Amino acid sequence: MSGIKRHFSQIKEMNKTKAITSMVVVLAIVTMVMTAIYYAQKVQIREQLIATNPELARAMTYGELTEEDEKTQSENVRFSVYFARDLNGDGYADRVKGTCKEVEGEDTLYMSLNVLGDGYLKDAKIEIEADNIYFKTALVDDDVISGNYISENTTAINLKQINAGTQKLIFGQVRTGDYRYTSTKRDAIGKDTNKYSGINKITLTGTHVKNDGTETQIEKEIEVPVDWYGTTKAEIPTTYGSNGEKNKYQNYNTEGIVDEENQEVNLEFKIVSQESNNKLLLEKSTIEGTIPELNGYKATKVEVIGDNVEYTYDEETGNFTAYREATIGEDGVVTKEAYTSSWNTARYNEIKLKVTYPLEAYEQSNGTVILNIPVKATFEGYNNKNEEFDNPYVSNTAEDIITVTYERGGGDVIGYDVQVGTWVPNPYNVYVVSKENAVKYYNQVQDDTKDTYEVRWYVSRGNSGEISNVELREQDSNYTDKFLKTDGTYEDMLKYSKNIGIYFTTPGAMFGENGWIKVYNDETDEL
Repeated sequence: MSGIKRHFSQIKEMNKTKAITSMVVVLAIVTMVMTAIYYAQKVQIREQLIATNPELARAMTYGELTEEDEKTQSENVRFSVYFARDLNGDGYADRVKGTCKEVEGEDTLYMSLNVLGDGYLKDAKIEIEADNIYFKTALVDDDVISGNYISENTTAINLKQINAGTQKLIFGQVRTGDYRYTSTKRDAIGKDTNKYSGINKITLTGTHVKNDGTETQIEKEIEVPVDWYGTTKAEIPTTYGSNGEKNKYQNYNTEGIVDEENQEVNLEFKIVSQESNNKLLLEKSTIEGTIPELNGYKATKVEVIGDNVEYTYDEETGNFTAYREATIGEDGVVTKEAYTSSWNTARYNEIKLKVTYPLEAYEQSNGTVILNIPVKATFEGYNNKNEEFDNPYVSNTAEDIITVTYERGGGDVIGYDVQVGTWVPNPYNVYVVSKENAVKYYNQVQDDTKDTYEVRWYVSRGNSGEISNVELREQDSNYTDKFLKTDGTYEDMLKYSKNIGIYFTTPGAMFGENGWIKVYNDETDEL
């Protein structure tokens, strides 16, 4: 019996062992599933970040600074480089090994140097080997720093003898160039499409001397990844360039446009689009438009003239597309631009068109031709190549109408424009009207309040020919500004505003000695 009992006991022990083994396997499977779920959640969060905050998503790839990262060849010297950023949204800044910012932005780079134990650090120097950054500093001579380093782009910092027990934090701003001037804001990137993502290097060299005289040579190189990104913005400017050349309203003389031999009329003009963000190297500039009929006649031929421009034209619809593409070398450096000129922060893509109509179309015009050409413009820019960013970055589509006028003997005949409010410069580049006090008055917060602003009507003409009169009328009240109320309805601002005056600047330049201006009430015709 005892033998049989022992046998049963062994079977039970074996079954118990199998049960334990099975449990371990089950637990291992559960752990693997939990890990897979956690990884899937992490991937999902990152995908959401890429869509909503690509800058933060990129910053999360650099890693956080650890104690191991601070070590040097000497146990008595610690050196580290980092940026401060809240990665997890807990309100506390983490020490991150790299940074990602928009072009023409900046971030603070910190360099922490700590001498521990005994002895001192001598002949120390910090060198910055920049790949795609300018390092702006405002450092002055002190117990640690030898000399003054007030520079838009510091490349080296000499240090004095640093005794044990000293901890020094040195910092400066990482930028894309020299921000004092518009023309140098992207100098760290230059024309290299690869420079939107780069690895910069910061090296500490020196000698640590212990109290017993033991010397340890220190040379620690730290790689600092920096990513830049940007956007493009397309506009159709009213005027362009430093001389304010006309674009939206162009005026020409009819002299020389008629080709009697071929029984046709040739109209030449330009269309200019503008990229106003000036953050990315441009890969492609595109202008689309529709050539209208002239007195019921379609254009017989349309040519787009210009350097480095390709185009298509559909005779049936009158639609054309013209584009320029940049040329880059094997090293990623742009060798031919996708635009024609630049001024201040704007880059221009200019195309010249030669449009031919039958002579009959012109003969029905009584000497005056007006073409209203609807146009669209886009720009594509070389962006950061990492997955967090759109590359190329495609701008908005700017839409407007180019009006081209040809008049007999008129030269540059008439152009006009309306500007309302105060100009807000880069990066907005718009005219705005403050409604702060008007809102207070409307909400009865303040009784005696007012804001004043100008509505400027600009009229210009050429230097040849004669124009007998020009009449300008204010649009009716349907076009006045409105309040957007909290219930989603609008209320006309006309009853909260009034005209307080009118004045004219340099009228003599247009009208001469015998010209005159009369102002009428458009509703009563009263002078």
